[in-house]
Amino acid sequence: MTRPIIQNEEERNVVVNPTMLLDGHTVLIGENLYNGLKSIRHLKSEICDSNLWLWVDALCINQSDVQEKGHQVRLMRQIYEAAEMVLVWLGTGDRHIRDAMKVLNLEAGEFEDHVFRGRLTEHEMMGISGISEMSYWQRVWILQEVVLATNYLVVCGNAYVTMENFERALSILCDPKWQIHDDRSEALLRRRVGLERSPAKKIITQRDVQGRTSPLYKWLLICTECFFGATDPRDFVYALLGISDNCEGKIEPDYSRSAREVYCSAIAVNKAERYNPYMWDKLAHMMGLDVVADQVWEEVCGREIEQRASWRKKEEASATSECDSLDSLDSEYS
Repeated sequence: MTRPIIQNEEERNVVVNPTMLLDGHTVLIGENLYNGLKSIRHLKSEICDSNLWLWVDALCINQSDVQEKGHQVRLMRQIYEAAEMVLVWLGTGDRHIRDAMKVLNLEAGEFEDHVFRGRLTEHEMMGISGISEMSYWQRVWILQEVVLATNYLVVCGNAYVTMENFERALSILCDPKWQIHDDRSEALLRRRVGLERSPAKKIITQRDVQGRTSPLYKWLLICTECFFGATDPRDFVYALLGISDNCEGKIEPDYSRSAREVYCSAIAVNKAERYNPYMWDKLAHMMGLDVVADQVWEEVCGREIEQRASWRKKEEASATSECDSLDSLDSEYS
């Protein structure tokens, strides 16, 4: 990699047009990838005792070639299942995040003592919650990276946390058995509510409950609840094919298809599932589509309006009940 051009002394982490040498060619890369590769090189001796071979989607797939992109997407499950380790790069982080990484690296017994004996500070909890809510966890492509990984490291700056430590910490901090009865209670409990709703926690919980594959509908529900993002709207579906057990032979990653066609295909393979108008409407909005889920559902599935209306009433009642429950929870900690 080339040495970055620093704009000024106060912007030491800001690089301008970083490049790297790839197969004899100078390739322009993004700042985030540059920082990630630099950090991994710094940590190499700690995480690997031999040559380190990396798969980076942005470098290993020709993003401008529609056919190659579709072909490589079909291989994503195989690639991530075969990986010895997935590196979850969260960025350079801030002071809260770096301090939280130190707490997460405590041994099992030490971490539990730190929490249950009242030593966990709001500052540390803020950092742990921040790690679980970082934008990395809200990119649709990372769902299969984390779900299919046999092992992963959460890397931030020049520090890392093992999969075992990270998931154990989230489990302990979201456990109702952890009660706080001192002047830290309000702040810490608010952070815990955020942690429970974080995309990182939802991904790990879904994997633990359903295993490495679930119906496409289940993954789309997480994406819409946590407002996941995708550069290409079709990837809201294509990025989930490797971990969806009801799509094989029904949806193929074909980037010559329109976003609406992909959306219709997603509805078609999930027509046996309980209809959730809010999820499908939200997905359409996230995919930039000017459609109403009810209309597409009728078009694709041929369901009767009365049946759909009945489902919608049930979903509205369920959504109202859930909102009331969350409002009650928020008021309890406010």
